[in-house]
Amino acid sequence: MLIDLSGKTALVTGGSSGIGRAIAKSMLDAGARVFITYLSQANDAAGFVEDARARGRSAEAFALDAGNTEAIRDLFAELDQQKGGVDILVNNAGIVSYVDFLKLDESEWDRMLNVNLKAAMLCAQLTAQSLVRRGKGGRIINISSISGRRAEPRRTHYCVSKAGMDMLTRGLALELASYGITANSVAPGTIRTNMTETALSDPDRHDTIVSRTPMGRIGMPDDLAGIATFLASDHAAFITGQVIHVDGGQLL
Repeated sequence: MLIDLSGKTALVTGGSSGIGRAIAKSMLDAGARVFITYLSQANDAAGFVEDARARGRSAEAFALDAGNTEAIRDLFAELDQQKGGVDILVNNAGIVSYVDFLKLDESEWDRMLNVNLKAAMLCAQLTAQSLVRRGKGGRIINISSISGRRAEPRRTHYCVSKAGMDMLTRGLALELASYGITANSVAPGTIRTNMTETALSDPDRHDTIVSRTPMGRIGMPDDLAGIATFLASDHAAFITGQVIHVDGGQLL
């Protein structure tokens, strides 16, 4: 199956490393112009852009704090007014923390929901508004987590944010279908990234996760890239409102 995103522009939030970078590279390889955002990994973001341009691809990186709604609005205004807007949004930027519920304070709850859910909603809304103004269909892909399907100790706030993202996906799919805009979630299991490296460096934790994963390994960012790129393509034009678990069978 040939996936061709030529003529499309994709925005991947949190695209400088990990899952976001793998998705951004896959969409580049499929012919899309790709914008990525980053928070603190400026060197990684610059490296992504340099590598893309060395291969004759079009890529740009933008600094963005996903917890700052005004910064999000400013970025989308710039993309619309100066870059022609985006056709594909990948809401990938996110955070995780581990806090006992009895010690979870309001500020950490708000931080988690703001970055993981509110930012995704706002990016999706601004993307959809732009697409409708331009009379174009498009794709919204939310990177959620299997944690949205199950409670986990010390991560109640994180699990709620990811469950909310999946319901956001369903709401977007329902409300935007008539405009030719699809919305789907990709929900990874345990994937080896900078965010999970500390937990996976514990041999007991690593072995426990592997033992509970029928496919017998930790996932890699590239395991997510193909399905996200497929959902961005014309091959997925009749797929919307779905949550696709990429977890090696962990939920089983």
